[in-house]
Amino acid sequence: MPMNTPMLLILYKVYSGADATFTIYEDAGDGYDCEHKGYVTYTLHWDDSHHQLSISARKGSYKKMVKRRQLTFVMPDGYQQTVVYDGKKAIVTLTANN
Repeated sequence: MPMNTPMLLILYKVYSGADATFTIYEDAGDGYDCEHKGYVTYTLHWDDSHHQLSISARKGSYKKMVKRRQLTFVMPDGYQQTVVYDGKKAIVTLTANN
């Protein structure tokens, strides 16, 4: 689905209970540049025992790429933390409210 405006804020819901890893993919959404490596990926890894979310360094690039955006991570109890992601590796500690 083509995007008219870039997403500057992304909200992720994080559920504890097990380790998890997944890869985020994004492209310009306005053509076929992705077929010629015009896209980026980054990986989110949840370490359940340490309540840490690792964000990998961004891989790739594309025209009109958002270089900095806010990523907000929300736990089921409402605790949340926002980081500014600029493509560099980052670690976020999320401790649920008790």
